[in-house]
Amino acid sequence: MLEHHIQNMQLQDMNLGIVLSILIMLTSECLTLSWLSFVYSEGWYCSGGAVQPMPTASDQGGACDLGEYCPGGSDAPIPCDGGYFCDRVKLALPTGPCQQG
Repeated sequence: MLEHHIQNMQLQDMNLGIVLSILIMLTSECLTLSWLSFVYSEGWYCSGGAVQPMPTASDQGGACDLGEYCPGGSDAPIPCDGGYFCDRVKLALPTGPCQQG
């Protein structure tokens, strides 16, 4: 009997966690919780208070510019790493390595 009660509690906790995750995703596209980073759009950053995955208001975030990249979940643009180039806007990762010359 006790084992059955424990299993029911675990199932309820799991269901509650799923429901809370869905509610959070529906109410806020731009979150700072790393485990929900899939909510942010790649190539964009959210600096807080955004209500869409690709914010256009400068106080909420924006698209990554030339020389920057933004993996999904970024809260700020990342300057292109040394030895790599970022030749387009809205990049999720650097375009590629620089050639030696």
